[in-house]
Amino acid sequence: MTRRVFLFVLLAAVVVPAPQAQVDLSGDWGGAISGVLPLVLHIEAADDGFTASLDSPTQGAFGIPVGEVLLDGLAVTFTFPVLPATYSGQLDATLDTLTGVWNQGGVEQPLTFVRGAEATGPNRPQEPQPPFPYATEDVAFMSADGTVLAGTLTIPAGNGPHRAVVLTSGSGPQNRDEELAGHKPFFVLADYLTRQGLLVLRYDDRGVGESSGSFETADLYDFTADATAAVEFLNAREEVADVGLLGHSEGGYVAPLVAKQTETLDFIVLLAGPSVRGAEVLEVQNELAYRLAGVSPETAEAYATALGRVLQRIIAVPLDQPLGDELLATARDSMRATITALPAADLALAGVREDNLDQVLAGLADFLQAPWARAFLAYDPQPDLRALDVPTLALFGAKDFQVPPDQNEEPMRAALAASNSPLWDVETFEGLNHLFQTAPTGSMGEYGTIEETMNPAVLARIADWIASLE
Repeated sequence: MTRRVFLFVLLAAVVVPAPQAQVDLSGDWGGAISGVLPLVLHIEAADDGFTASLDSPTQGAFGIPVGEVLLDGLAVTFTFPVLPATYSGQLDATLDTLTGVWNQGGVEQPLTFVRGAEATGPNRPQEPQPPFPYATEDVAFMSADGTVLAGTLTIPAGNGPHRAVVLTSGSGPQNRDEELAGHKPFFVLADYLTRQGLLVLRYDDRGVGESSGSFETADLYDFTADATAAVEFLNAREEVADVGLLGHSEGGYVAPLVAKQTETLDFIVLLAGPSVRGAEVLEVQNELAYRLAGVSPETAEAYATALGRVLQRIIAVPLDQPLGDELLATARDSMRATITALPAADLALAGVREDNLDQVLAGLADFLQAPWARAFLAYDPQPDLRALDVPTLALFGAKDFQVPPDQNEEPMRAALAASNSPLWDVETFEGLNHLFQTAPTGSMGEYGTIEETMNPAVLARIADWIASLE
């Protein structure tokens, strides 16, 4: 499951009061979170304060409003209510460098802004560059509820008909390139597969990019309807022979659901697709994330176990019923009791402190109520995987802690073995993370620091397997 560095809300810049005017902050300030995610802070002087906004160019987010600017000597704090996040920094003697910390969801990351500096992204050697040896076509198609989804078709040379594949993304609001941490995995994948003779459709999630609808109110079953519409859209085109679906991460939940919705799906590729219930994935994911942060195994296990108990209560509530204030209060109290009993040193490594614990717990409560989260946590893919009757390839990365292979590989293998799939295979690639990059540890914080977008062996494995189908 791909992660959001922050929530993008594209709003106009707002005017915020400046407590004092002895320091002129006006100008464009460039920086990068942890040296990875480029940001540009725009500050303009106004009669009654500053006009300020933030851009994240590599993620396509512009004009994120600054809610407040606090200036105390050379110490500056910016708040971003719509994210929500804060940045606190200290100006140097030149007044042109601001060194500080970005804090979002209790996680602190270093960030230095320099006045006049351009925010440049990291090197991405695999990102395709024109001219391309294939045709590109912007398309739009309609989902079952009337949502219009915008995408890009890449069409190989030749008259066809061509074997085709739809790419469906992981969790979080994703554009057609599945853009994350300066990487564009689906752009790289679509380019590679099209050069191998496949017609490829990738599309913006509902509510993202050029697609209509709302992402915030959507859930797993909305995404399934969208992917089903994509498959049927391709099947209606004359230059298409047969159609497969490639799902990454949560897209691995979507694929078997689509197979249940349509008889026109001919094959499936699952990249880091979970094979157990979402609540189980999240519990193990949190334990591994804490361990990667340096937290002791005992603390990581205690936190994950407590979270697992809360999640079981949540998924017991039918999706068409609200969770209720009493259940949410019980969940917060349970997690508060667990967290406050854990060693402070371990909590600090995880970015949890006494002064931000309420914020962390409020964020958990908001997450548990979100339509996407409730559907994801409750879904068990086993019955749908066992009902598959089309060729299926499932790939994992050995260093993936978001969909850990130790948890998901064997249940995937067992489900496909029990299915009616005429051809299936499950493989784990050593040394690769959730994005199928060659990774030191698999931590999410490494995604943007790695130049590789997707390991060439994985690209070749996907193309060769599809080519082998009769």
